[in-house]
Amino acid sequence: MKKFAALFTAAIMALSLCSCQGEILSKQTESERFEEYLDDSFTEALSSDLFNLHFFLIHPENYGIDVKDVPANVGFIDLEELDNSAADLEEDYEELTSFDTAQLTESQQTTYDVLLWMLETDREAVGMEYYQELCSPLLGIQSQLPSLLGEYAFREQQDVEDYLTLLTTVDDYFQDVLDFETRKSELGLFMSDKTLDDMLANCEAFVAEPEENYLITGFEEHLDDLPELTEEQRADYTERNRQVVLEEVIPAYTLLMEGMEALRGTGVNDGGLAGFEKGKEYYSYLVASSTGSEKSVEEIIEMTDEHLEDSMKELITIVYQSPESLEALNDFSFPLTDPVEVLEDLKARCANDFPSLEELTYEINYVHSSMEESSSPAFYLTPPVDADGANANIIYINRSSLSGLYNTMAHEGYPGHMYQRNYFLTTGSHPLRCILSFSGYTEGWATYVEGLSYEMAGLEDEALVRLLQLNDEISLAISARADLGVNYEGWDSNTLRQFLAAYGFSDQETAGSVFQAVVQDPANYLSYYVGMMEFQQLRQKAEEALGENFEAMEFHRTVLDVGPAPFAVVEQAVDAYIAGGGEQQAAA
Repeated sequence: MKKFAALFTAAIMALSLCSCQGEILSKQTESERFEEYLDDSFTEALSSDLFNLHFFLIHPENYGIDVKDVPANVGFIDLEELDNSAADLEEDYEELTSFDTAQLTESQQTTYDVLLWMLETDREAVGMEYYQELCSPLLGIQSQLPSLLGEYAFREQQDVEDYLTLLTTVDDYFQDVLDFETRKSELGLFMSDKTLDDMLANCEAFVAEPEENYLITGFEEHLDDLPELTEEQRADYTERNRQVVLEEVIPAYTLLMEGMEALRGTGVNDGGLAGFEKGKEYYSYLVASSTGSEKSVEEIIEMTDEHLEDSMKELITIVYQSPESLEALNDFSFPLTDPVEVLEDLKARCANDFPSLEELTYEINYVHSSMEESSSPAFYLTPPVDADGANANIIYINRSSLSGLYNTMAHEGYPGHMYQRNYFLTTGSHPLRCILSFSGYTEGWATYVEGLSYEMAGLEDEALVRLLQLNDEISLAISARADLGVNYEGWDSNTLRQFLAAYGFSDQETAGSVFQAVVQDPANYLSYYVGMMEFQQLRQKAEEALGENFEAMEFHRTVLDVGPAPFAVVEQAVDAYIAGGGEQQAAA
């Protein structure tokens, strides 16, 4: 789960950390001092609001966090703090760089490198804080919040009380959002009317039938997690929830809709970020932050163009040499269609090329019908840091997007997000690493293994397997190139349509849909595409260097042990793995 409005809380992204001073310390003491620094960072990051704390920790008391001291709200945005973020960021940077890294353990050095990269990257966005968009139709707060509220875990009875209290704070949070959006409007950075229409439609779907709202109809079943409740208690909680949804949450969405509607017409840019004064500069930051790649935007454009050209040539060659494979591609479908059967099949097939992991249990839930149009095809909810991985995994599936379920489950489950997250939790890394978001790594890994799932599926036709992989890669590369073109090179809808037509997508409706997608969520496709390419390139580097000594199992173990991080840090581990002749180097 991503921290909403992380820049505003100055917690996870800004890392407002406690200062430590003293004499020149011994190696062990410096290591301990850094460990204390990480501990303080972790507790401060999760003490900003009860909502995020509950998702990240089951037992906050074990980390020195008193729940009574944590504000009971779903989030907040402090504009004054945001306006002063540059000074806070510099203070954080000075504090982090005060450590003598030569005296840190290897594991601590990796964590230090990760934090330093984050701070250095965030410094690039100083002065452009209002370029970010909190209310995009697909990934905005108003879209993600209902799913997260619906999965607020009831581990004990007090959690129900906390949940009902949190519901009453949605209006305050949305007012903060409106204050932010109003400031964007004043600065000439507000969304276009088309994006506003899509965002409002998203909200209208949520409030359309209040009594049938997802947060009401699913609540009583949610109480089943507390079998000790009496029937009287269940009835009382059910009625209280109904009232607070109808009297607090629905009106909060109405407040948001009315406030956003009042800003209609103030958006001055109907295109991508390139249409704003500092749009290209902000997009460069956004690409770096979203992908974790050291490649510049120009280098990513060149890489994407070359990849598209090479992939199209390979596809044509395969079709020419094996024309029957194209027919097989058009008619292809996986034999397994039940998500549980698919996951179990993938889990068994992971044994050959991926490190073993203890048995995991999971839930498969379906996106509520009112949210299908605005939700992703599927998503995995990250379990708490201190959870028993065997009992904390939830994958959501959108019924409106059930095609390609096998590779979708590879992306979300084995060996994708669910597997990668639970594996990293076993590495003993500091818990701070588990709450930092590196979507280029996590989405890149899931997309990389999604491609491998075609090989894992046991298909006998190798040409078909490669066509399936190429089909996905080309589609994603086209989306990424559209994102780059619109948001960095300033393509308008006509230019985008010409680009898409070269790949067979000539209708105006498709071009318009793609245009709006990359305008509304810039760099979103790049976390998947560039992340995938980084993993593929690292694997190719290892294969070429090691030759017959390359083993997929050890390569995967190497990059998984690093965990979510910028790719410069991941590459260091791969280089050490190569230098060791294909044997993973143990961390000190």
